[in-house]
Amino acid sequence: MTQCLLSAIVDCRDGATDRLLGSLVDEAPLLPAAGDVAVRHGASGVDAHTLLAEYQPLAEMAQGAPTPHRGEVALACAEAQASIAAAVAKALPTVAEEGARRFLVELSLVLPFLATADDRWDPKATEALLRAPLSPAHLPMAEDFALHCGRPLTACGLSRLVEPSTGRPAAQLTYLQSAAARMSAARDPRAAVRCCEAGIRIAAAAGDQNALRAITVQLAAVLADTGNPIEAARHLEGLLAGNAQVTDRSSLVARRLDLLYQAGAYEEALHAAGQERDIAGADKVAPEVLHLLWACQRRLGHAAAAETSAAQLFDRFPRHPLAAGILLGEAVDALKTLDYRTADRLLAQVQTDFPGSKYAAQATEFREHLAVTRAAPAHQP
Repeated sequence: MTQCLLSAIVDCRDGATDRLLGSLVDEAPLLPAAGDVAVRHGASGVDAHTLLAEYQPLAEMAQGAPTPHRGEVALACAEAQASIAAAVAKALPTVAEEGARRFLVELSLVLPFLATADDRWDPKATEALLRAPLSPAHLPMAEDFALHCGRPLTACGLSRLVEPSTGRPAAQLTYLQSAAARMSAARDPRAAVRCCEAGIRIAAAAGDQNALRAITVQLAAVLADTGNPIEAARHLEGLLAGNAQVTDRSSLVARRLDLLYQAGAYEEALHAAGQERDIAGADKVAPEVLHLLWACQRRLGHAAAAETSAAQLFDRFPRHPLAAGILLGEAVDALKTLDYRTADRLLAQVQTDFPGSKYAAQATEFREHLAVTRAAPAHQP
């Protein structure tokens, strides 16, 4: 087993070195010769992201190798990286085009990233890269690559914003929240999720409840936006369960319930809303909880229960916008059964009682269509 692991690491080292050095020596972007006008951009078939993903399992196996052989593995990896670093350091000054420089920077990071786990990256690892083969000017490229590789703590170190100090967790948390937003804007939700997950671990270890709340909500938003409302709801559930003193609990509860509803988990949402109603008590239950109860009961065909929840919301929050939502829903139900008179009455109530709500515009549109329908001559057989 040990020999198998060592052989796998040697293959990984030799394969990566051959491919990377081959690309750097034979096909890497170089200054154009006299008369040339184009600079070649990168080795065909070589991609640092792919190499990193391909060899990551082997690197993890190597890190778990028996202690007597870890020195051999580390030496082999160091020798391979030294060759890569020397080649990249030699090639970088000859390349002017940004895309080609980025290509070389990314290749130079494959072995260091394989050798050092994200949560073990430290200033010494960054300093080693700055000695060879990178310069401070290349760090933004390296940081961006680390983020897209799902290595947020490495990216944090490469950003040069975080130094070993008592304030390090706070600085890391600030960075990770910003980086998650950047990755979302770059349409890389996987990277954004990794940033948030790292931030949650750090905030929890530091006992920073405010940061934990903020990053968990940020993670839930990323997951919801990428079609994972159930997973988003689970994170909010964990936050609520682990922090009874969260200041905006009611809004987090409402968001969690809404996510469950969006996911079509009506039974679970109904159960969770019922629990929230029981915890709060009949006199303090939030309108969002009552609305969610009504919506789920309606979806599940529990007509009498839905009617009771609606009545409770109207009784306690007669002018709340969610009451308008219930009226509109009941109007839609009446339209489906061709009860036009009831539908028109409910829609008119929405227009009158909630003129500034989003539901008023919908009610107006429905009434206009309803007026046309009711004015049309009856079909003669």
